[in-house]
Amino acid sequence: GLILGPDGQKMSKSKGNVLNPDEFVSRYGADAVRIYLAFIGPYNEPGNYPWNLDGVGAMRRFLDRVYTLRANVVDVPRTEHEEKALAKAIAKSTEDTERFKFNTAISALMVLVRDLEGMGPISKEAYRSLLTLIAPYAPHLAESLWERMGGEDSVHQSLWPEEIALEIQTVVIGVQVNGKR
Repeated sequence: GLILGPDGQKMSKSKGNVLNPDEFVSRYGADAVRIYLAFIGPYNEPGNYPWNLDGVGAMRRFLDRVYTLRANVVDVPRTEHEEKALAKAIAKSTEDTERFKFNTAISALMVLVRDLEGMGPISKEAYRSLLTLIAPYAPHLAESLWERMGGEDSVHQSLWPEEIALEIQTVVIGVQVNGKR
């Protein structure tokens, strides 16, 4: 695929719409630029992906949320709510990363961060799983936080989180349409 300039045309020096990534790296950080490039579209499908100047800033805010989430980490066992959120994120992120659908894998991580933020205190184990999942996309932040959380070696040498098998419960719900069940 092609990355289009802010004007919606193919980036080229002759058109003068080339953006220097070094400026974005110095303003937002390398991880924000890296995760934005992975998020703008699937790598294995041809297409045209416009460069959105606000997109890198949005990715930086997401990474800031991952960073501030560490203030909620406590040394307790994982809860059932964390396991449910992690199960979805691990399954989606693993499958989509293997298929080079990085944008949807990152989206699953965004949902996980949102869910963890709403839980209040979170377990150290759940946060470490998040760091392992985000490491391929934001390696510098993941490594720094891994070290601060007392992780051994490198986050990039840690094992990928195993998929969590949850019991699936089915519920029968009665529905009426125009007075008929």
